[in-house]
Amino acid sequence: MKIRLHNYLISLLIAAYVFSGCSKEDHGIIDPEKEVFNFMVTDAQRLYINASRGEQYEITDPIPELHFAGGIYTIDRFEIRGDGSLNFTRKGFGVNMDRKIILYDPVERTERQME
Repeated sequence: MKIRLHNYLISLLIAAYVFSGCSKEDHGIIDPEKEVFNFMVTDAQRLYINASRGEQYEITDPIPELHFAGGIYTIDRFEIRGDGSLNFTRKGFGVNMDRKIILYDPVERTERQME
């Protein structure tokens, strides 16, 4: 009995020592309902986007930046698209970025990487 208890305590101490170095990285949960996606475009680009009707095109010079949750994301491609929104002032965008945004999915309780 004494030997089992002694072995148990030693095993417990070893496990505590080994797992004390483990930690979970917290990237900070971004709540998309509280944050805003801000695409930074020039005034001329904004006027052209809002005034255009019925056409899909790509914004290239300069390519906009995305500001979100305190970070700046470089955009590889920024395209005006969406059949339903092309005839309105507010447009749909197709965006390819240099890195993914990590968002928290409250339904699945997981983090998802989105581009």
